[in-house]
Amino acid sequence: MASEVKLSNGLTLYDVLWRPDEHELELAEDIAELLDEGWNILQSEPDRFKQHNPSNGWGNFDGLCKFVYEYRNACWNEPDAKIEVCR
Repeated sequence: MASEVKLSNGLTLYDVLWRPDEHELELAEDIAELLDEGWNILQSEPDRFKQHNPSNGWGNFDGLCKFVYEYRNACWNEPDAKIEVCR
């Protein structure tokens, strides 16, 4: 679902959330506005994204929206925080 959210800089919301290191996004301030843009896209077209809800309920639209919203707020509150992802 996050890979369907195309951002103005050419990345997807998936790239920002789970692959920031591959795009030289290192600090919270590097992604705060991108997360805001992604959240706004999700909110503007919920039916488009809800069609990607998995049948098992894991990783659904509402969960992604909540996660992006909270992550965005955390980035605004701590702009100098270093971003680390585990895969």
